[in-house]
Amino acid sequence: MSDDTRTSVTTNGMLWLGAAIGIAEIFTGTLFAPLGWQTGLLAIVLGHLIGGVMLFLVGRIGAQTGRTAMETLKIAFGERGGLFFAVLNVLQLLGWTAVMIVSGASAINVLFGRPDASVIGGCVFIGLLIAAWLMYGPHSLGRVNSLVVLGLAALCIFLSYRIATTDVVTSQSFEAISFGAAVELAVAMPLSWLPVISDYTSRAEKPVLSNTVSNISYFIGSCWMYTIGMGAAISTGYTDLSMLMQMMGFGVIGLGIIVFSTVTTTFLDARSAAISFRSINARIAEKPLALLGTAIGTLVACFVPMTSYESFLYLIGSCFTPMVGILLAEYYLLNHKAVRQAISGVNFIIWCLGFILYRVVLGMAPVTGITLPVILLITLLTYLVHRVLEKEGPVRGLSH
Repeated sequence: MSDDTRTSVTTNGMLWLGAAIGIAEIFTGTLFAPLGWQTGLLAIVLGHLIGGVMLFLVGRIGAQTGRTAMETLKIAFGERGGLFFAVLNVLQLLGWTAVMIVSGASAINVLFGRPDASVIGGCVFIGLLIAAWLMYGPHSLGRVNSLVVLGLAALCIFLSYRIATTDVVTSQSFEAISFGAAVELAVAMPLSWLPVISDYTSRAEKPVLSNTVSNISYFIGSCWMYTIGMGAAISTGYTDLSMLMQMMGFGVIGLGIIVFSTVTTTFLDARSAAISFRSINARIAEKPLALLGTAIGTLVACFVPMTSYESFLYLIGSCFTPMVGILLAEYYLLNHKAVRQAISGVNFIIWCLGFILYRVVLGMAPVTGITLPVILLITLLTYLVHRVLEKEGPVRGLSH
């Protein structure tokens, strides 16, 4: 695939529907089971609306400017300042790659009746499939990708039917979760794609329309997967994804969902890690970098235990929520459309304040979740600070 290949609106829609149909979304949905159907669904939809609006606005910047995700951040943080977030993004994408691969491998072991077996074989198998998808996937085989995503959707429809027709268990021992914490877990998934989406909207044949279709596809798909996870947990009393598949009698179907959803989702992580790295050093081609990222993610998945999944999501939120608030203020409120400086010290200070604020609010779990109040405060703070600085003139050592 060439770096300048343009993708159609349909391809982008299918790409993001495939990103939404994943075991990470289904697993996170199981954590909503203590809330019950009505409250759980409300938390899922509200969280995805909050995260989805942010995802749309960020994707629109890439669509309008033709810049990749990390290049758009240079508008807010400067030509060199944006490199910090490029490094941060590469690390989180490699982390996601490893998490997705080891989760898929662990689930495969359970479905084969070997829950205590080594995950190395499964990790290598999934890693090779992702590498093949990077080599011959959506850009050269767009129709194949669409067929795979439609096949996954069909499997999930059948899974949804099984959940809807399964009797609800009467005894459950779920770990309690507040409504606000649940909303934040729903926000966290679209939020994790914020540093990725412009890598695709900026390269589409019809960027703005592709951004809209991509966001709608992801919103529907991700809400659906969360609901499947929650419904399966309520119906069976289990929150372990592979146990859910086993309890509901899914053999080949469960295996297909796990393997193919892992490939179609993790492909985006590996490719965007390469695109982000190229904003640091453009001398290496995208495809070799993406394959290297897949290899590193596979290696980490094989030998590093993946625990504290919720903490990983919250860490992503604390890093990228203030980052996005600053970018939205710069682009939409201050009308800054181009890179104006090397490093914006002011925005880095605001980002640090936002990071601290997120970690402080994390323990409070407001009913709207953490992201919405933090991002609104940081967006407003960025706007007010820059308005004041524009009236007083540049601050030496901070603006440049």
